[in-house]
Amino acid sequence: MNSYNFLKYYRLLKSKQFKVVFGGTRKIRNNYLSIFATKNNVDHPRLGLAISKKSVRLAVGRNRIKRIIRETFRCNKNILNGFDVVVVSKQKINDLSKSELRKILVREWKKI
Repeated sequence: MNSYNFLKYYRLLKSKQFKVVFGGTRKIRNNYLSIFATKNNVDHPRLGLAISKKSVRLAVGRNRIKRIIRETFRCNKNILNGFDVVVVSKQKINDLSKSELRKILVREWKKI
């Protein structure tokens, strides 16, 4: 049975882990997001988020975007198995609705 929880071991927490992913092999960029991915040594995917105040001014907006990213990650983690992924926001991300952001993320997860 597939678990849709977002437990601590699915997260990138340390700056060293982020640096490894930023230097990784796969980079996907569009007008709204930059997604960096690299293979990991564990049997599950891990996610790191970098949603800055510069790109999304209000905390409410940053938290909304993080929730949507985590939700799509949880639902598609079987596609991302064996990868560490970091999502970095850009300034135009605030212009997207929830459904548009979900569609973009699902499409990008499949590219990885």
